Amino acid sequence: METSLISSSAASILKTASNLDLGTFNELVQIVIGLLTRSPKHLDATSSLSKLSSTSGTSISELTSIHSSLTTLITILSSQNSPPDVLQQLLEDLTLPSSHISSLSSLYTLSLPLIRSSLQNTSTFSDSRLINFGWRLDYRVRSSGAGENEPVFICCFKVVDNEGNEREEEVRLD
Repeated sequence: METSLISSSAASILKTASNLDLGTFNELVQIVIGLLTRSPKHLDATSSLSKLSSTSGTSISELTSIHSSLTTLITILSSQNSPPDVLQQLLEDLTLPSSHISSLSSLYTLSLPLIRSSLQNTSTFSDSRLINFGWRLDYRVRSSGAGENEPVFICCFKVVDNEGNEREEEVRLD
């Protein structure tokens, strides 16, 4: 299996998880799964990662990077309802230790129904859509004796939000 489910940068960050001891890795996975299942214990990932950093001796930046990559991977696999063997194969391709792979796979298997339920209750975010665009070029005339005209470029945007409300935005570049 190729690691095309996640970006190459996320894959390379996940490879660094092999540097973590099994206890630290397990706790990091618990934080990720707790966040995805909205467990009250792990809703504040920042403080959980800070505590883990102080107890494990691993830098907060390394833990945060691995946390983000694991969250991305588990979210993608859960949303596709991928079986644990897909996760195992992907982690093997990333050359993670077998102890890390089996630990993450078993926690993923146990948590998959909760994660999927949590993801179903998460609404998607959608930005406003641009429905019309117009522009014009005006000149600002100065009343001074030198009297140079300054160009003013005006862009007019008409957007509609998720509820169907339209609004106009104007941007002046001078």
